Amino acid sequence: MIWFLLGCFAWTFIEYGMHHWNGHLLKGRTRFSREHLKHHSQQDYFSPVWRKIAVALTVTGAVVLVGQSLIGLVGAFAFASGIIVGYGVYEFFHWSCHAQAPTSGYGRWIRRHHFAHHFSNPRYNHGLTSPIWDLVFRTYKKPGNIRVPRKRAMGWLIGEDGALKPEFMGDYRLSGRRPGGRVVIDMPGRGAKRAPA
Repeated sequence: MIWFLLGCFAWTFIEYGMHHWNGHLLKGRTRFSREHLKHHSQQDYFSPVWRKIAVALTVTGAVVLVGQSLIGLVGAFAFASGIIVGYGVYEFFHWSCHAQAPTSGYGRWIRRHHFAHHFSNPRYNHGLTSPIWDLVFRTYKKPGNIRVPRKRAMGWLIGEDGALKPEFMGDYRLSGRRPGGRVVIDMPGRGAKRAPA
C-alpha cells in the first residue's frame, strides 16, 4: 500500500514537471509541448485519448522495469499503479475544469488555480490537482479576479444572455464582444460595463 501511495504522490511531481518544464519551457520543441500549447490557444482541445493511453502504457512499463530491481516486482507494480491512478484523476479533473461548473470548494479552487494559469499568466500555477510543487518551485500565484476573453470562455461560465453567470462574478470577469456585437466587460458586482468606443 505504501508504494501505491508513493506512486500517487510521485504523480503530483510528474504532473508539475510535464506541465512546467515540458509543456511551457520547451516552447513547442516536443510533441507534448505542441499539444499543450494548442490546448492553451483552443480551450476545448485535448490530446487524443489513444495518445494518452500509449504514453501511460510506456511510462508504466518503464517504471515497472526500473522499479523491480529497486523495490521488487510487487512494489514496482504498486508504485506504477499509483502513478496511473494519479494520472487518471488528473485527466478527469482537467477535463471537468473546462467542461463543467464547480460543485464543491475544491472544484472552485482547482478551476480558479487552473484558469489563472490559462488567462492571467501561464508562468504560474502549473500543478493542476495540487499547488505543492508550485509552492516548492515558486511558481504559485494566488488567483485574483480572472479576466476571461469571452470567445475563449468555458460554456459553464456564461448564461443564455451571453453574460457572466452571477454565481461566478466574484471569481471571473468576461471581456470582448457579446452576441449582438457590443463590446462589454462584465464587472464583478457591477454587471456589464460598455467599453469606450
